[in-house]
Amino acid sequence: MEQLDNVVESSLKHLWLNSVDSKTRSQYRTYINKYEGWSKSSHKVLVENAKKDPVWLAMHLDSYRDSLKKDKLAPNTITYQMHVVRSFYKFCGITLPRASRQDRTSGATYETHEAYPLEAARKMYAQARTSLERGVMQVLAAAQRCEVLTALRVYMLSEDRRIVHIPPRLLDDKGINCNKASVPYSFPLTSSASADLLQHLEERRRAGDPVGSNSLLLTTHRGPLSVIQIETIFYRLADAAGVQKCVILPKCTKKMIHPHGMRKSFKSWVRAASRKTGSGQASDLLLDYVIGHRMKYGGAYDAFEDSQLLEFITEIEPHISLGMTAAPIPTIATPVKQGTRVFGEQEFLQLLALNELRIARLERSIELLNGTKQTVI
Repeated sequence: MEQLDNVVESSLKHLWLNSVDSKTRSQYRTYINKYEGWSKSSHKVLVENAKKDPVWLAMHLDSYRDSLKKDKLAPNTITYQMHVVRSFYKFCGITLPRASRQDRTSGATYETHEAYPLEAARKMYAQARTSLERGVMQVLAAAQRCEVLTALRVYMLSEDRRIVHIPPRLLDDKGINCNKASVPYSFPLTSSASADLLQHLEERRRAGDPVGSNSLLLTTHRGPLSVIQIETIFYRLADAAGVQKCVILPKCTKKMIHPHGMRKSFKSWVRAASRKTGSGQASDLLLDYVIGHRMKYGGAYDAFEDSQLLEFITEIEPHISLGMTAAPIPTIATPVKQGTRVFGEQEFLQLLALNELRIARLERSIELLNGTKQTVI
């Protein structure tokens, strides 16, 4: 008789799992097994108790929700797990008490951690070993989400390479839209950030990568950049700079310095810089725009032109730049006309690198004439 009950119990669970989509089934199975383990009872016992005493069921569900909160799970995760448990009871024909307000209205929570000091970000930037790491750090410091970095393309740069234009559909190499708000916006780059990105493109070109206007702006030597790789780079820089702080939680160790925190930090740095310069450019509206937040009325009344963004970043750049302020980046058009000949973008970058080499040799010759160098070039 006991074996027959077990068959009925497992069949009931099997029927319930088969009533949902195949992609959802694995999560439902995981969460219902978790609930059964917490209850230390089989489904048969839980269903029988629920049928006998609805008050017991309400108190039992409240206790389970409290246990999930003690595990420091996100509100949406708690809501989903409670939904799975209630779905099973409902499938078994049990009248459920009204879902608590927390289970019906809980949403995302936002961390209230302090902004990172600018000096900490500069220490991290100093630990970068490659142009890719420097480029990643620069764009993160411009308050962009990790997903955005994976989908940036060369054509999104303005002609002067100081503004990045983000379309509403920012597709990565897998065709996934990485623009969370799905609204067009633009964000400015400091001159050092622009120089780091151009250096990364030039190094890829020298390595044989056919960099074109539709090429990804940041890639590894193996292919497109992923969010996990971006986080790995960020955490390595934080550890190397000695600025990482960790908090020991019951089931994991949480890193307090993380990429998404750069978005809040950027706002803090800009406001501090605006107080120093007396600039009125850094309005809350502009800051929300450059970090990709959805504007009121679909942005119909709050658009910012490139000239405004360039004026904004130029004024505060000395106070928020991670690296040394680079020389002004020459304007690059695609294609670039010079006399009667037309230069493509790749050829122009090659000529630019050659000119930089000539300038470096000239500077060394001047140093030699001044007696600061003893070696002859």
